[in-house]
Amino acid sequence: MFLSEPTLLLYDEVREPQSYLAILKAIGSGFHTLSEISHATLITKNNLSAYLARLQDLKFIERRLPATLSTAKLRRSRQGRYRIIDPYFRFFFRFIAPFHESIPFDIEPAMKKIQEDFRTFVGQTIFEELAREWIQQQAKRGGISFIPERVGSHWSRHVQVDVVAINWREKRLILGECKWGGQAVDKGTVRELLEQRVPKTIKDMEIDVNRWQVDYLFFARSGYTPAAKTYGRDMNIQLVDLEQMMNVLDTDEQGLVEFDI
Repeated sequence: MFLSEPTLLLYDEVREPQSYLAILKAIGSGFHTLSEISHATLITKNNLSAYLARLQDLKFIERRLPATLSTAKLRRSRQGRYRIIDPYFRFFFRFIAPFHESIPFDIEPAMKKIQEDFRTFVGQTIFEELAREWIQQQAKRGGISFIPERVGSHWSRHVQVDVVAINWREKRLILGECKWGGQAVDKGTVRELLEQRVPKTIKDMEIDVNRWQVDYLFFARSGYTPAAKTYGRDMNIQLVDLEQMMNVLDTDEQGLVEFDI
């Protein structure tokens, strides 16, 4: 059933399930833009748009845009990235689908892939999502001094920022990074957010930083070195570890489970 479930679900909902499976496999493998998915699946962009729209209607995928885009830019932006919504589908199309034919006879290649990439997978999907949820919960509880109009991430050709919360009317912005590594985050990694990622993001947004209040957050599974903590205090960067996150994210209400990976 574990191997068959995605195929069975698609066969119940769509014609040409193999085309949809190819698209989901491409997205699960890290191809997120229209051009990337078209190249990976050999489906023309015109035809691909219809397939993607159907998958969105079925709630299998979603199209995300940078949270930093203004309302006017959202309407015409071509920066959309497609993501698989369901966590099981994310895992399946990242780790199982590439080895689907061989798993019944030889499970080792799939297990090796999981062992090598699972920590990165958690950092890029689950942990970043938890960080964004943490911001939303903090805003509701008054832990953040403004209510975000939009929470997400930022990306462009120049820079990517994992966590963004923005209120255009109040000119308030939060920029944050996530690290799911097994080692404490050092000062240089925290400093990179402030000195490299923030200026590039502000430039992408085309805003007057002197008229905005910008706050900085860092989320780390394994905490921070003493030098990083000192730098964070000096530069007014809030450093959040996994325990602090889970204290805010109520496991009973949110359905979250503590994990050790």
